[in-house]
Amino acid sequence: MKKYDTQRIKVRLPDATISHFPALFCQNEADILFNQLKTQLTWKQEDIKIFGKICKLPRLTSWCSDKNETYTFSGIVNRPSCWTAAALKIKNRIECQAHYSFNSMLANLYRDGSDGIAWHSDNEPELGSSPVIGSVSFGVSRPFKMRHKILGKRHTINLNHGSFLLMSGKTQSYWLHSIPRTKRAIGARINLTFRTVGIDSLERTLT
Repeated sequence: MKKYDTQRIKVRLPDATISHFPALFCQNEADILFNQLKTQLTWKQEDIKIFGKICKLPRLTSWCSDKNETYTFSGIVNRPSCWTAAALKIKNRIECQAHYSFNSMLANLYRDGSDGIAWHSDNEPELGSSPVIGSVSFGVSRPFKMRHKILGKRHTINLNHGSFLLMSGKTQSYWLHSIPRTKRAIGARINLTFRTVGIDSLERTLT
């Protein structure tokens, strides 16, 4: 018998295919996984150039991949670390719900409210034309802001401890997303975005 909740909520937005699993990892399991990820992943704070000035990325990152695949975004070349047991457990769980096989994972550690990520899409060439993105969150809940690139329509999803958000189809072509900073005193959050690098997404669909 499953000890976790597989409730799926379809997020109905134009030009998007999104499913939200609010509690795919129960409270106790999510607590354990958060601590394992925080202590076992290889975290780095990368440099990024903004308006010609070198700044520190406002979060820590870690990259894991099946076949030593590198991944580049915002001029940062991510070189993979080994998968941890916790990351593979999470990967296996979400693949069962997504019916899709991922080969890479970008982890972000938001240490407090001063860490965030600006508006962007996960649409790098390595991900193909219609990338499937599996986003898992642990720790403090943060609002996941979305904005349609053409219509300007906005939507917010609160990504809670142990939740899973699945984005596919043309979502990354038409929508931007961000995790805004806050001046509120809040704790840490870890977000894992599973993706497929270097292989057409259709080849990773599980039957």
